[in-house]
Amino acid sequence: SDPSPHLFLGKGAEEKATEILRRSGIDGPFFALAPFTTRPQKHWPEERWQKLALVLRDRFGLPSIILGGPGDVAGAQEIIGGEGAVIKNSAGIASIRESAAIISRAEAIIGVDTGLTHMGTALKRPTVALFGATCPYLKTPLESTKVLYHKLPCSPCKRRPTCKGDYTCMKKIEVDQVVEALLEIH
Repeated sequence: SDPSPHLFLGKGAEEKATEILRRSGIDGPFFALAPFTTRPQKHWPEERWQKLALVLRDRFGLPSIILGGPGDVAGAQEIIGGEGAVIKNSAGIASIRESAAIISRAEAIIGVDTGLTHMGTALKRPTVALFGATCPYLKTPLESTKVLYHKLPCSPCKRRPTCKGDYTCMKKIEVDQVVEALLEIH
């Protein structure tokens, strides 16, 4: 039997996801990005998300869309940038169920240790999960999930970072490593 979790999305969430993607200008394949958590020690630097979106566009010819809740809107705008941005936004727009429906359609999801990233695995989508301050799951029931984690003397620190806000564990994850992991599973 299949030990992986399953999610039921519902017709309403599917329809709303279609509308959100259409309004974002996405009418074909895309990548989903899940950069937010409630704990800053689990965040990957904003400039890495920006560079990743450019690499995904240039290498695969596909747009990226940021996922997140209402509290992530300002952070999404920081990552997206201004005019000519290559990242689309659903943070603060899509509900959790609608975000799951968006993930279910993504070519892959790349995210930090957060529920939206874990949904990628549950929905059997290619998933690259970035871990640093928390204990990663290094083995999953699916070959389509790849975890990036650099074991440092201070990690996992969980809720007690000792790095004085530097979060070296997350900064050690490079864009090239994320793309390489994506190529392994996509």
